[in-house]
Amino acid sequence: MEEIEKLEVKNNRNDDIEMEETEKPKVKNNKTGILYISSIPRFMTVIKIKEIFGQFGDVGRVFLSPEINYKDKQNLLKKKKPSRKFSEGWVEFKRKRVAKQVALKLNNVRIDERKKSKFYDFIWNIKYLHGFKWVHLSERLSYERAVHQQRVRSEIARAKREASYFSQNIDKSDRIRKRVGGGAPLNESSPKDIPVYRQRETDSAIRERKKLSSAKPE
Repeated sequence: MEEIEKLEVKNNRNDDIEMEETEKPKVKNNKTGILYISSIPRFMTVIKIKEIFGQFGDVGRVFLSPEINYKDKQNLLKKKKPSRKFSEGWVEFKRKRVAKQVALKLNNVRIDERKKSKFYDFIWNIKYLHGFKWVHLSERLSYERAVHQQRVRSEIARAKREASYFSQNIDKSDRIRKRVGGGAPLNESSPKDIPVYRQRETDSAIRERKKLSSAKPE
């Protein structure tokens, strides 16, 4: 009887171990795939990108990099809304295998086969990024944003230094001029500052001068 009880205890322990092994949570396979689009046609938006690529599989995040030219910079300074045009983009698929298939299927293919479509004359230029994840894109964008901000700060500091240097030179020149002869400052108009050049007489002026000299009484 004691041996039977020991065997039952061992069997119960083995059953508990098997139950624990079967009840372990399954690890989710989060292997996403990223596609890179090197050129984005005009009027293409994030919504349109999701609509097109969503036909092939579950699309995660989409990022389109805005293209800013000189005119857009002027509009930003004037607090006007820049034109909606993008230079490049990234599309995330929930499954890596689907992303690879989409890249092979759509690369160098016309975006829209309908002749009346605004995207009829454009083709996809798509590349699958091996080993690239969305966190890498976020790090890159953060770095580019920091570099841009540093460049802007450097340009502002340089402009301030140039303005300060010019102002100091003007003040120094005014002080020297006042100390030497009491003349007018450089930033004020003065007849003394206007150069006078002696010009050569014309032939008619020479003849007229000779007539006047010969007509004088002796």
